[in-house]
Amino acid sequence: MRRVVSSAPGVRACLAMDGGRDGCADHSRRGGRVRIDRQGVAAGFSRAAVEYDRHAVVQAEIAERLAAKLEAPLKEGARIVDLGCGTGALALRLKALNPGAMVVGMDLAHGMAKIARWKSATSDVHILVGDYAQWALIDSFDLVVSSCALQWAADWAGTLGAWIDRVKPGGRLGLGLLVSGCFPEFQQAAARVLGPDFWGLRLPSLRELDQCLTSSVWEWKDLEVVELRQEFDNPMEALRSFQ
Repeated sequence: MRRVVSSAPGVRACLAMDGGRDGCADHSRRGGRVRIDRQGVAAGFSRAAVEYDRHAVVQAEIAERLAAKLEAPLKEGARIVDLGCGTGALALRLKALNPGAMVVGMDLAHGMAKIARWKSATSDVHILVGDYAQWALIDSFDLVVSSCALQWAADWAGTLGAWIDRVKPGGRLGLGLLVSGCFPEFQQAAARVLGPDFWGLRLPSLRELDQCLTSSVWEWKDLEVVELRQEFDNPMEALRSFQ
């Protein structure tokens, strides 16, 4: 019998909102900041890139459910960006749904981007290496998506506000993200051994997300919250799946 190491590896919120807004005020003051070594995160994901798809079962399910919410085709020539694209699965799915669109994927980790470029070699999906938490592209997009990436930003609210600013009027933002309550066993173990302030990731609550988005003229179009349960043989197997 397999032993349960984490009973809730992904309390998930899949969000899709209508576009057309003037600003999302005070993002940087909501949610707070945490210290996250972005280069360390990039190096870790690069090392895991070759094996990532084999272990990241929960992340794949979140991305798949998010893609299913975005199946309505966009207009010819639409612009789509996937921030924190990983090995490119979601970007490729969106390109298949919108063959006439320009699709860009961006990831912090060179190793992940290398795998994504290999996968997308014949699909005309453009993969960039860059810090999506400090995204400064001038262009706007008809669809901005991100799956299981926002939690790696030190200031998730400010990052989300910057993403919203890059959505064209009438465009959409699609998010698949982890929210507070995930990984309870690991948080409890870390607190016992290393102290209550050790846990580096600050996952937003649904209330905080709602406050961030409703401070603008955005509205929820679709919201799904699902608690996923996955079983592992040992703690190391669980840790490999959590990246």
